[in-house]
Amino acid sequence: LVGSEMCIRDSLVIGALFFKEPINELSRWVVIHLGLPGIIIAVIVSDVLTAPIPPDTMLFMAATSPDIHNGVAIVTISLASTAAGSMAYVIGPYLSKLPYLRNKIEGFRPRGEALFERWGSWAVAIGALSPLPYSVFCWMAGIYRMDYKRFFLATLFRIPRIAGYYALFMYGWKSIG
Repeated sequence: LVGSEMCIRDSLVIGALFFKEPINELSRWVVIHLGLPGIIIAVIVSDVLTAPIPPDTMLFMAATSPDIHNGVAIVTISLASTAAGSMAYVIGPYLSKLPYLRNKIEGFRPRGEALFERWGSWAVAIGALSPLPYSVFCWMAGIYRMDYKRFFLATLFRIPRIAGYYALFMYGWKSIG
């Protein structure tokens, strides 16, 4: 999944160089037709279930559209992503009972337990800040029964990540000309 997120980001950069106007039109269409509520729903789904379209795609569309206020977008998308982390924490133990995921989780369990035992809530903070799938870290925190207060404080690292990516998308898009 990390590779797919990087591929999408790289495609956006290459696309921006050659197809800036159609991408602008697509971003405006998404913002106008889905609005901020639609973007929030897409971010939540992506951050709860590790959807094939990463939340950065919606963040990019909000950042490059003139139809959305930057401060409002950053605050609402940050809150949505943080709330999605809590939802993923709650559903993680249930997802671990699904046969397909149970086998994957059991195969990862020794490394996952070692990661969470060594780093604790910092493992979630790393997931919140990095391009790694945030939802998986949140699922694991729920599966391993991390203290919720510590977990929630770690999810707050999602806010500077979203604000930083938003700024990079916005200023990078403007600099392309």
